[in-house]
Amino acid sequence: MPILSVEDHEFWKKKGYVVIRNAVSLENAMACEQAIWDFLGMDPGDSDSWYRNPPERQSIMVEIYQHQALWNNR
Repeated sequence: MPILSVEDHEFWKKKGYVVIRNAVSLENAMACEQAIWDFLGMDPGDSDSWYRNPPERQSIMVEIYQHQALWNNR
């Protein structure tokens, strides 16, 4: 069974990207979201926490790519 429809292929040709809906479960997506909030030390329900202490970084690479929640979607 093909993942992409004819319409998806046409969209890809015109726009250069395609959205794959339901590629991961909602549970896995929410686990990734929580992992990112935890990694950043922020609370999604407290907007004051979003800007209090920006994470210290030496580069633009965010060292969370090995987190299991992300691997569960690969």
